[in-house]
Amino acid sequence: MQLSIRFINIKPSLHVWKHAERRLKAALGRIAPALGRVTLRLSDQNGPRGGVDMLCRVTVKLRNGKALAVDAQAAGSLPAIDRAAGRVSRAVLRELGRGRRRSNRRIVGQLVTAGLG
Repeated sequence: MQLSIRFINIKPSLHVWKHAERRLKAALGRIAPALGRVTLRLSDQNGPRGGVDMLCRVTVKLRNGKALAVDAQAAGSLPAIDRAAGRVSRAVLRELGRGRRRSNRRIVGQLVTAGLG
């Protein structure tokens, strides 16, 4: 898993960068062999005005060629990262599960048509 973290319209902070790295590795670590590139982009949507304006977008390219993206918004950067990490983990697991179920159905269907099931 190749991890890339980018800050847009935000002053880069080592604390936030380390938090993002730690959360993504915790959320995606066990499924890392199925992942290619993971990109986290953290941006401040309306500048210094405040409010729920921190947008965290995580894009994952799977080794099977598919790509997934999730967004999470929060008032602060750390909650936005936490929400996005949870969402991307669920989305990747769901997508990987879909492929596994399809292949199992295909195998069972082949056994039934061959008279073995």
